[in-house]
Order: sequence, then structure tokens, then C-alpha cells
Amino acid sequence: MSDIAWFGIYGERGGDEDPGFLHIERMRDRARLLQGRAVPHAHRNLFQLMFSAAGNCVLEVDGRTHSLTAPCAVYIPGGAVHSITFDDAVTAGWVVTAAEDWLLPILSSNVLPGSLAEPAIAMFPAGSEPEANFGWLLRQLERTVQQPQAPHELVVQSLLLLLLTDLMAHSRTRVEPPATAQAEREEFQRFRELLEERFRDHWTVEQFAQAMSLSPAALNRLVQRHGGKTAHEMQQHRLLLEAQRLLIYTSASAVQIAAELGFQDPAYFSRFFKRHTGLTPLAFRQARAG
Repeated sequence: MSDIAWFGIYGERGGDEDPGFLHIERMRDRARLLQGRAVPHAHRNLFQLMFSAAGNCVLEVDGRTHSLTAPCAVYIPGGAVHSITFDDAVTAGWVVTAAEDWLLPILSSNVLPGSLAEPAIAMFPAGSEPEANFGWLLRQLERTVQQPQAPHELVVQSLLLLLLTDLMAHSRTRVEPPATAQAEREEFQRFRELLEERFRDHWTVEQFAQAMSLSPAALNRLVQRHGGKTAHEMQQHRLLLEAQRLLIYTSASAVQIAAELGFQDPAYFSRFFKRHTGLTPLAFRQARAG
């Protein structure tokens, strides 16, 4: 894996450490920048949604090649190695690159008709209502992201849920990775689901490992490969993300947030928050408000 290029947006570093990262662009702009070709690469902690409304492209993902004709949509989970070659007729569509943290509420809801652990391809009939609906949802997401004020996370999550539901409902191609890669990706998704269920309980690495029938060392190797962090760092990151959300989107006090997140000592919560952000909870809230 040492030879695989890891990016935020293709060709650019950064974004994979930001839990709120979300980028949407027109496919023709990305194709022009790439001069028609993105070499094999992967995105750590980021997933992609691509929708082509015109033209053809060749997608290679996890060692399998797919010749695609628009209109079509593709979901690529974090860690999946992929490349894409566009033809000159690709003039319409979107590419969404977003932090996997946006998917956490979707993972815990169990409402999707498919798995987010593996890539998926949906082929839409040209001129059909499903194609029009998918394009409309992407335009709403584009407008939401481009507005001057920060978009409310519930709006973004709702649009992502609708897009993923449509894509998987019309998916005729599940891109099956090699057995070992698929098993590892599913194990990592299981860890993410457990983390979402238990982060407020402050589970130790040993508790996560026991629940997954792995040794702590094996769990850390798995999480490092697919998440770029240790299991403990992922748990700390998830606690911090929830604390930031509560500070931004609610009026709860630091004491109330500490209790909500399972911290028995509010002072320890404040130290935890400042250690990771450089700001106290109050200072962070004031900075985001102003």
C-alpha cells in the first residue's frame, strides 16, 4: 500500500482530518483539471459520490474495470483504490468528496438498501425520473454548500441520505473487492458502527477488540490501515466531533455537554476539549458564533 497515492480532493492534500469536510464541484471542471485521467489513488476518511449526466468514462476500482455510459452514479467509500478516465464528451455532472463522519447518523439508522462498506454503481435510464431526481438533489447540495453561512448539518445529512438511497436502490452493480479487502473493509465498518454506539461510554480499545473478536493489536492495525489513526484516537476524535456539534448547534452548557458525552468531571471535559482544539468549550462557541 506504500505506493498508493492518498488524497483529500484528487491531487491535493488535506481534508481527511476535518470531520466537516464537504466539497462539491462540476465534473467537467474536474475532468479538465485532470486532463481526462485520474491515476489510481484512495481517500482516507473520505467518500465520494460521482454523477455523470453526459458522456462516457472508464472506472477502475479495487482492481476491476467498468466502462460506464451516462447517466450513471458511483459511490466510492474511503480507502477504495480507484482511477477514472473521462472522454471528451463528459460535460455535465458532479463530484462530491466528503468526510465519512457525515455518514455516521446514516450508518446507525440502518435505512439504506445497501452497504456503505463497498463501492456501488447505478445506471439510470436516460431522461428518466430517477435521473432527474438525482441531478436535482445534487443541485440542492451544491446550493447548500455554496451559501455564505455554514450549512446546517441536518440539511446536508438529509440530502446525502437521499442521494445514497437513490443510488443504491438503482444499483445494478455492486463492485465486489477482493475477498481480503472486502472482509477488512467490513470489519472497519463494524468498528465505526460500534464506535457510534459506544463512544459516549468511553470504551477502551480492549473492549472494542473483545466485541469484534480481535486482539487489541489486530484492531489497531485494521483501524490504522483504513482510518489513519489508532482505535483510541478514533474514539477521541468521535467524542470531540460530538462536543463541537453540541457547542455549535445547541445552547447546552459545557457542564451539560460533559454529562451528555459521559464525562463525570466537567473540568476534565474542558481539559480534554482544549487539548484537542487549543480552545476552551466557551471560547470555541464564541469563535464559531462571531
